[in-house]
Amino acid sequence: MMKYLLNVIPVLFVFILLTSCNNNSEFLIEKNRVGPLTNETEIQELASIFSSDSLVAHLSEGALGFGGAMMESEDEFLVYSKEGEHLLTVVAENPLDSTSLIDRVEIISKSYKTKTNVGIGSTFDQVNLNVQIDRVEKGLTSAILYVDELNATLVIDQKELGMNSLRPGKMLLERIPGDSEFRSFTLWFD
Repeated sequence: MMKYLLNVIPVLFVFILLTSCNNNSEFLIEKNRVGPLTNETEIQELASIFSSDSLVAHLSEGALGFGGAMMESEDEFLVYSKEGEHLLTVVAENPLDSTSLIDRVEIISKSYKTKTNVGIGSTFDQVNLNVQIDRVEKGLTSAILYVDELNATLVIDQKELGMNSLRPGKMLLERIPGDSEFRSFTLWFD
């Protein structure tokens, strides 16, 4: 019996190790990759990639749009888990084209993280310690952080910054409170 256990335990350990590595890649954020999605994924592949999840399509009306007026719109695909949790929003490069590649992915779920544990649930301090923030810009109601190594943008609301409004001028990283949380985390595909 003891000899049997000594043989089984190493096999179980390797199995658990390999399984945990695979699970991590399912939710891994890297440049041009979010989980199973890459910069080479076509929109028509989303249904098979997320076959065990729920996929909701919000399609544009094309170039003519409502009443023949020219409208610019995007095709969005919302990915929900079996439990109903919104995981990702995928935006196509070209509307109404099933062979289109992905333009960007907005990460909604806290399950998705980089190798350094950066995700939508991270605070500014966690992001600032684990990735290089290349620049920060002010929007009308938020600060936008650019992370070139991921080709990502992270947005912080002015309320998180402790400001009622953002005044014109330069936004300094040093002025962002360390416990600020992000409103959005978007990965842009090349």
